[in-house]
Amino acid sequence: MKIEIKKIILAMAVVASMIFNGVPALAEMPQTDVDFINQMGGNDADKIAALEEYYNLHVSELEVQLITEQNTGALLGARRAEREGDVVEAKRLNDMYESTKASKEKMVEENRQIRKNLGVISKIEFSFNLVMAPEAPQDMPPVPAGADDTLKEQLASVWQDVLLAKKNLKFARFDMLEGQEKYNNGVKNIRIGDLMRAVTTAEIAIARSAGDLRLVVARMAVASGQPLADALSGL
Repeated sequence: MKIEIKKIILAMAVVASMIFNGVPALAEMPQTDVDFINQMGGNDADKIAALEEYYNLHVSELEVQLITEQNTGALLGARRAEREGDVVEAKRLNDMYESTKASKEKMVEENRQIRKNLGVISKIEFSFNLVMAPEAPQDMPPVPAGADDTLKEQLASVWQDVLLAKKNLKFARFDMLEGQEKYNNGVKNIRIGDLMRAVTTAEIAIARSAGDLRLVVARMAVASGQPLADALSGL
């Protein structure tokens, strides 16, 4: 069922890209790490380097999304405070708008650089946003026989990061749903925007920890002679 839902989401993204951009860009871009590895040429060392940058791009795109949400929220909040005559709050939010605007420009440029680096390594052009962030498995991946102790320790460490990120995302989503319900019931001092941004922050942590874990699994696969795509598709 999870795979079918992914296919539906990807199909919708392709249609949206064709409508807004006039070209089927996402149809030509690998949207999972398994597709990426299968599409990319080169040796395993090149693929590992590309995978690391591929996961970085997923995180970068969520970071750009978050700073965009913060920037837009500050602007809308400042305009609302101005209408209500709250000069102090309006100034605070206008200052936040300017600072997040500068941060956004920096993050967008970093995102472009990651895309460029990934294209150079993989020989695949990533002109549009990726759709599906790397998934964190439900259970800790098995360790191949004879795996290096360093990689074992890395896997155990990143698995703890995954568990914490999952827990924080669950809480953030619950808080957002609870806040939305309160707002709908007339509690108007609920900051829905802050709750939404907390979810995005938690999603960034999930994407980062999942990418780190999948990268360790990929390195273990290479060390044990297992095909990369097989190792990643098993997660």
